Amino acid sequence: MDPRRYRKSRNMRLQEVADLIGVRSKSTVSKHERGHIFPSPELIDAYRRYSGGKIQFEDFEELRRRAGAEATIPISAQDHANVPT
Repeated sequence: MDPRRYRKSRNMRLQEVADLIGVRSKSTVSKHERGHIFPSPELIDAYRRYSGGKIQFEDFEELRRRAGAEATIPISAQDHANVPT
């Protein structure tokens, strides 16, 4: 499921999602939702947990395709702060 659609269907703010997945900034979540930054595998797992399995790797692949440009792909969770384990 599209991460932005999921968030909006739950009436959640960007910062709420950032807190749940363990990143500092709501702008990181916004960039994920727009396909501008591709989340690390650890963050994809955090999105999967937060959404009860509705948000998957393929959803971010689709966002990257729609963005029409190569998304920045973090090497690891070290690119983000406070990623839950």
